[in-house]
Amino acid sequence: MPSVSKIPKNVNKYVTKCAFKIKNEALEHGKGVSFFNGKISGESKIFIGTEYGVSFDNVNNPNDIFIHNHPSGAVLSNSDLFAAVSTDVKKVFASTPSGFTAMDLTTVKKSISKKEMLDCIRNEKEELGKFAKTLLEPYIKQFITIEKIPKEIYDNLNNKFGIILNDKIKEFAKMTGATFSDVKWSDYKQLNK
Repeated sequence: MPSVSKIPKNVNKYVTKCAFKIKNEALEHGKGVSFFNGKISGESKIFIGTEYGVSFDNVNNPNDIFIHNHPSGAVLSNSDLFAAVSTDVKKVFASTPSGFTAMDLTTVKKSISKKEMLDCIRNEKEELGKFAKTLLEPYIKQFITIEKIPKEIYDNLNNKFGIILNDKIKEFAKMTGATFSDVKWSDYKQLNK
């Protein structure tokens, strides 16, 4: 039986609204939130990164929950998970125009160590790298560089890769007891108010 999240509902509701606010940004935006005794005890300003990443200094900023967006529409990445586990973040969000994926690490089984989680993420990243190379190789031979692959073909490859990544993230959650969420904004009509 899965554990119950240690993140209070009101805090989770607030960070979901924060994720909603940055969902359409063209560059990655990130924000940290901390909570204590069921209340938000601190939050960072919004950090603006690049199209493919945003850094977050959790030493000097609130660090219980990390919210960021993926302009590409991608789900949580292995890098997102690795950073969250490494820095003891309790929940990480990746927001997109259509919804968000999140991993709640407060529900991880007590028998799973931080090292085991990081090793699992490293192994999955290695497997995903091999899969991406296999997927792209014929097209790179044909079009010379990734940038020259026609958008329609690239989007199709990206979609296939996203499905595999999503499956790997779900496997991580199942193995560790973490709670993976894949939510559509249409399920949160009250956020539009």
